Amino acid sequence: MDESDHSFLRLSGRELNSLCFAVLRAKSKEQVRQILRTFELSDADFVGSFPDLAKHVLLLPD
Repeated sequence: MDESDHSFLRLSGRELNSLCFAVLRAKSKEQVRQILRTFELSDADFVGSFPDLAKHVLLLPD
């Protein structure tokens, strides 16, 4: 398995909660991109691991 696969698994429970909260508070898709970079989480891992949050992000403005 590639090192970048499932990078979200390295996050602690507290970090996962912080990630989810930050995404829910984001005002734009660009803010979400910055959050994912901060947590070193790929788009694919985000969508695959957090489908409900990914749907929320689709409703945000660019």
